[in-house]
Amino acid sequence: MGYVKDVVGIFIALIGIVLGHEIPGMTGQQKKAEVRLKIKEILAAPGGIDFPQMLAPVQDWILDLFIDMVVLLMNRTGFFVRSSAPSPQQ
Repeated sequence: MGYVKDVVGIFIALIGIVLGHEIPGMTGQQKKAEVRLKIKEILAAPGGIDFPQMLAPVQDWILDLFIDMVVLLMNRTGFFVRSSAPSPQQ
């Protein structure tokens, strides 16, 4: 049951972090990398959210999946306003 609480904690933290990294001019991949880094800092902090050690080899993949899910939900609910400007070159 403790892991469920931790997963919910990660999702709640992700919402705020995703919102904080909604910076014009950054690509989606750049934003995702910044959000992933911030979540990893939270996971590494003393008293932070516990991440199962057996999943450490796939931690980036799992965090990317969580980030994609949060962004998808926020996009589907119309939380983010899409710009009509063309995206910058990568």
